[in-house]
Amino acid sequence: MKWKITFSKAVEKSFQSGQFHKHEVVAAITMALNRLRGKSEPVDIKKLRGQWEGYYRIKLSRQRIIFTIQFASRTVYIERIASRDIFYR
Repeated sequence: MKWKITFSKAVEKSFQSGQFHKHEVVAAITMALNRLRGKSEPVDIKKLRGQWEGYYRIKLSRQRIIFTIQFASRTVYIERIASRDIFYR
């Protein structure tokens, strides 16, 4: 069974404006899922705490991808993509 990746409206808007590229984000998510399954992948993934409890973060150069994973339904929801400067304000 394949994983389904969905995006928030803000993320879709970022793709349309050309700020971020969808194929790069999907590739990073695929690597993160492989990493969580125990495969060796060069991706910086971290489980978040506090305000973002239940979310994960991937570093992609200066950008941060914030997402949740529903393992039972095999769904990944990309909540937010932002540069490091904007995200951690």
